[in-house]
Amino acid sequence: MIANIETNLLLPAAVPTWAACLLAVVALGAWAASHLLKRYFPTRIGRIALFAMRVAVGTGALLAVAAAMQRGLTLATNWPLWPIALLGAAGAEGVFSLYKLERRGVSRRTGVLMAALRAALVLLAVGMLTQPTKTIESGVVLRPILAVLVDDSASMHIADSALSGAEKVRLAELFGAISDDRPVRLDETARAVLRLQKRLADNAEWLAGLRDADAESRKSQLDRRRKDLREFAEDAVAQLTAAMETVSRALKPDAPKADNGTAVKLQDVRGKLGAHGVDRLNEAVSLLKQRDAAQLAGELDRLVDSLRRAAAVCAVAGPELDALGQALDGRYYEQLPAERRKRVDELAARTRMEIARAALRGKDDTDAAAQWGLLRRLRENYEVRAYSFASQPSELDLRQWMDAAPTTQPAGEARPAAQLTTDLAAALKKVMTDVPPEQLAGVVLVTDGRHNAAEPVEPLARQMGLRNVSISAVVLGAARAPLDAAVVAVAAPDTVFTQDQLVVAADLKLDGLAGREVSVALKDGDKTVASTKLRIPNDAFRTRVELSDTPQQTGMKEYRVVVDKFDGEVFATNNEYPVAVRVTDDRIKVLLVGGHPSWEFRYLRNLFASRDRTVQLQYYLADPDRIEGEPARRFEPASVSRPREQPEASALPGAVTPEMPPEAVTAEIVSQWLKFDVVILGDIDPKVLRPADYEAIRKLVMDRGGTLVVIAGAHHMPHAYSDTPLDELLPVSYAPSKGAVTVSPEPQFRIALTGEGRDSVLMRQDSREQVNLDLWNSFSDIDWRHPIQSAKPGATVLAYARPPSPPEFVTLAESGQALSEQALRDRETFQRAHALIVSQNVALGRVLFLAFDRTWRLRYLAGDTYHHRFWGQVLRWATGNKLAGPNEFVRFGTDRVRYGAGASVEVRARLLRNDYSTFQADDVYATVYSGPRAVLRKKLEPVPDQPGTYGAELGALPAGTYRAELESPTVRAELLAPGGVDKVTASFSVNRPGVLEETELSADRGLLGQLASLTGGTVAEPLQAPQIADRLGRRELIRPEGRELRIWNSWALLVVMVALAAGEWVLRKKEGLV
Repeated sequence: MIANIETNLLLPAAVPTWAACLLAVVALGAWAASHLLKRYFPTRIGRIALFAMRVAVGTGALLAVAAAMQRGLTLATNWPLWPIALLGAAGAEGVFSLYKLERRGVSRRTGVLMAALRAALVLLAVGMLTQPTKTIESGVVLRPILAVLVDDSASMHIADSALSGAEKVRLAELFGAISDDRPVRLDETARAVLRLQKRLADNAEWLAGLRDADAESRKSQLDRRRKDLREFAEDAVAQLTAAMETVSRALKPDAPKADNGTAVKLQDVRGKLGAHGVDRLNEAVSLLKQRDAAQLAGELDRLVDSLRRAAAVCAVAGPELDALGQALDGRYYEQLPAERRKRVDELAARTRMEIARAALRGKDDTDAAAQWGLLRRLRENYEVRAYSFASQPSELDLRQWMDAAPTTQPAGEARPAAQLTTDLAAALKKVMTDVPPEQLAGVVLVTDGRHNAAEPVEPLARQMGLRNVSISAVVLGAARAPLDAAVVAVAAPDTVFTQDQLVVAADLKLDGLAGREVSVALKDGDKTVASTKLRIPNDAFRTRVELSDTPQQTGMKEYRVVVDKFDGEVFATNNEYPVAVRVTDDRIKVLLVGGHPSWEFRYLRNLFASRDRTVQLQYYLADPDRIEGEPARRFEPASVSRPREQPEASALPGAVTPEMPPEAVTAEIVSQWLKFDVVILGDIDPKVLRPADYEAIRKLVMDRGGTLVVIAGAHHMPHAYSDTPLDELLPVSYAPSKGAVTVSPEPQFRIALTGEGRDSVLMRQDSREQVNLDLWNSFSDIDWRHPIQSAKPGATVLAYARPPSPPEFVTLAESGQALSEQALRDRETFQRAHALIVSQNVALGRVLFLAFDRTWRLRYLAGDTYHHRFWGQVLRWATGNKLAGPNEFVRFGTDRVRYGAGASVEVRARLLRNDYSTFQADDVYATVYSGPRAVLRKKLEPVPDQPGTYGAELGALPAGTYRAELESPTVRAELLAPGGVDKVTASFSVNRPGVLEETELSADRGLLGQLASLTGGTVAEPLQAPQIADRLGRRELIRPEGRELRIWNSWALLVVMVALAAGEWVLRKKEGLV
């Protein structure tokens, strides 16, 4: 019904209400006056005409009444109003006509009254059809809610050992040990000057914006705000004058004696505030006092310049005052008597969590002082809801938390896993979910500001800023990190080969160790295999060292990177980092086949032949470049048995001779192909491949579980393969063609990841999702791709060709906007038709199709990094299901050698018979051992769409090194015992958590300042925490509520109608008409 309100409006909204009401009164008067005309129409025809005229006039009168009613009521009917008005007028006139005879037997007054009562009843009944409704608006006063988020991560439970003298003094004042005898508080002056700077800059920008307004508008706005501007400028003069007086007190003899350099700086900053601050503001006051609005408009440039210069002075003086305040408080600390300085040291040695309690409670632990504390001040104006957070947020009982006894944790004892991450984003999300949006007034963080979770917090802060929800913070922690030496992260390959050099890169954090020498070692068990010494140049030193070893035997190596321990470290559990590495002599066997020496072929050959030590390459080029007079190549078929130093082959796999029978030829060719793990097939003429080659490729993928990578080319691939066995393996459909396909569907396009591509390890250039996406979006455009028709059903599109001007549903999705179901279907169709990188599982193996031969373009302006990383990920994906084992028929292991903390461990087994047919068993288990102790046993279930493969998720395991063992009586009896194999095992490790939490231990004031700036909040040190309440002020939230009163369906209307009917009945009874 609301949708029809506008169409039912009888008069434009511009018509005044009084005019609408006057029109209704006049119209009703005209209708009543029409009843005085009957004497002029004595004939029957005249009376009929008069009746019609009265109905018409009545209709108009009722429409006028309806128009007047619409000024205060909503006529919610879906019907047009004119038929209702016509019905009402006709009904009323009918009543008057019918009552004409009855009125002859009663007095005129009684007759008119009876007719009027009945007509009124009819009009009310007809008026109900318009459904008059009154919306009564009211407001509910809500008590605003303020969320207090207390950081409970591991870094909040340490004491800052690198506090400066000034920081110690201010913390001691928080605990009530120093109150009125700190003579100069330049830190407070500095904050006041910086706040003034922002207000000056804001007002200057507002005035500068008036330059673009027309003269009349500029004059009126200046006239309206001139008084406020003058009062602000006068107040600014007073504030800077007070700041100068504070600086002057710092130079007096009774202040802590400053060194000569500090004294000179104090005099300099005082001079800046006076000559360039106060003088400029006095000029602004003079302009605002002595000129009217017209004259002031003419002096607008001078006024803007004065305010901007004063703001610039404050922007420089604020940080200078803060630094000088640090210096003076440091001198004050040094000049304290020994006993008081010892007391100050004891108080400053409390943990950050104890300091957080003091900041919320007050200057000391007494109830009376609690009135001073931030929490008490906030509760005066807000309902306070408290949460604690680390890796996950949870509600916090503030009373219980405030009364809890302080706890300390030895440096060598590990913190609980839940405290080893600080996730500010999750905490803010919890608040936004729990608190009604209309009641959430702000958030106060009590934290050191070290957010180290994956999700960034800034986008959430922007959302809260748009909702007018401020984020303020009480920042805990020193500007300098406490003493700590740690191995932050280690980069090492999961697998290395015997006799190859293993390089372990370790990221070190060395805080508070300036001038000392630190030793870093790589240990194999208790044996040191490599070490180096570092001279630490500063107190916040970060570096990466590389340590190497050359393993001689296969198996799992359990290395450790160890850095020296020092007395006084806040964490003694992060001085070493375990690194498990699998040593093997089983390289990835790759066969690269091409037609002509394209750029793609050359770069892949160079990568796999010499740079990637994990690969044993054989490559065959059907049509290589030849030099005239060059002797014919020797017959050297590709084979995994050839030395790694001889990657070039002159023939496809299979050492066949003309004397061999056909069956032996096929068997030889197939057996040699099946020894490769990955086959990369480029733009080669399909006639080059023999029937046995096609059969071998099919078996390699479907039966052996190998991987086929197909790279499209302009000459043959894949359009010339439509009538070959390779066609059924390809994950794309295409138009067959015997000629070359040299024209790309688009002249330029960019590689764009699909949703599946973002999640695929194959497309992972960086472990951080957004960084990875940005990298792919930054790669240069490509100028050719094969015009495939679409990806086949069941195939996964990982990347597609994004043209420079894509359809709207592509750009909308990229901007994060929600798409309709139809747009989602259109986008999927578009991506499949423009597929660039497509994967598909085929029986036991995998097939990857690249619809372009330009991955070497990833090298543009970046060197080998991204090209090598992409193909390295391709091989990792291709051999991801390649498991270790005693032979190629029984394979068992985990999907990774090292797992991060909290990652789920996946174990798999692949069981095949000697003829590569699948082996089925119902008693396949994996038992996991930590040392000699079994910690977990789980049944392996068949993996869908992968015949012969069994798997299970073991879940997350605690940090440590483990050994998984395959257990199955059936497998042992039928597959292992004939080969003399007793057991099949696989080793893996789980890293310890919390490295990031233990890395950066200084307070991050920069992040907290950014969050406050985005939302209009403020950042305060513990001593100034109550100022947050002052900045928040008092807020009243009113939630508007509307109640709909349906007059047409109300008891009051029913009572009126019954009263009218009863009144008429009483009159009729009285006159004897009943």
